[in-house]
Amino acid sequence: MSTDISPQLRASGGRRRKHTCSWRPQDATMGEGCPRLTQCLQELHPSGPCALIRFHLRSDGGATLPFATANYEDVQFLPYETVRQDAHTVFPLLHPEDFDRVTISMTQAAREIRPWLSEYRILHPQTGKLHWLRTCLVPHRGTQDDLVGYGLQADVTAEKQLHAAVLDLCRRTSVGVFRTTMQGRYLSVNQQFANICGYDSPEDLLSASVDISTQFYMHQGERKVLIDLLKTHGSVQRYALETRTKHGGSRWVSLNTRVVKNAKGNIDCCEGCCADITEEVLRGLAQGRFAEMTHTSFGTGGDAPQETEKPAGTAPDGLCHLLTYVRDAILWRLSLSEPR
Repeated sequence: MSTDISPQLRASGGRRRKHTCSWRPQDATMGEGCPRLTQCLQELHPSGPCALIRFHLRSDGGATLPFATANYEDVQFLPYETVRQDAHTVFPLLHPEDFDRVTISMTQAAREIRPWLSEYRILHPQTGKLHWLRTCLVPHRGTQDDLVGYGLQADVTAEKQLHAAVLDLCRRTSVGVFRTTMQGRYLSVNQQFANICGYDSPEDLLSASVDISTQFYMHQGERKVLIDLLKTHGSVQRYALETRTKHGGSRWVSLNTRVVKNAKGNIDCCEGCCADITEEVLRGLAQGRFAEMTHTSFGTGGDAPQETEKPAGTAPDGLCHLLTYVRDAILWRLSLSEPR
């Protein structure tokens, strides 16, 4: 682990000069005096304060923090001098519901001398306000039975709040959100998607899901068509799809979906969002037209018109503006499960 994270390049006087720090995890002075250390931490975690610490776990069970960056108190809400000689003073700040999980898993990681990564809640010692921390500690064997190492602690409260807000939006908005396997089984859905399909809750839909192509597509062969399009283009926007509801009824949706690939480039699953356009379709069919079909586009590039980048909405002003705004930047990155 390097305190500079990676070799940095910066412009200076019209020339680019390379900034490097030593990379010696076994050296207790590994880059701790680097003048760019704070800046590197900010670049690593721009959404909130992030501190670097060096820890020492003694064989008698004691723990000290011989080093911490100047912003340590911004993350842990305790002055560094308070914890420098006794790192256990941070434990009373742990949320009671997280205390056992954190202490047990941390102790187990120390016994096995393996990295410890966890998210947990702490309570501000003065205000009692709840904050989320994400901590990674990497221990190494020191002298005798002691362990030494470095760790990063980041305040991820803002990230958690944003995650919860978008998930709440997904539950309350008129847009259905889903994730499926390529083989045809739902992995996760939100409440609105369950409602569109005629189910009372996401849990009811997931428990009943066996084969999407026969249970949820009005025309069974259409899922294969969509899968072939996704394999070819990667994504489909504003695809008008007739779906089958729980009791055999029919609903029309405007569908956005795309494939999700793993690090090896293989397709893991599909995910997407949709809006109920049944009334618009029925009204259009009564007038002898089906306008939604003209908006379908494929892939993420090209010259697709702006309106094809989001599913059609049912209200006069279209799809919820907030969801439209955050979809590409945030929504695709979220797990639809509740944050822990």
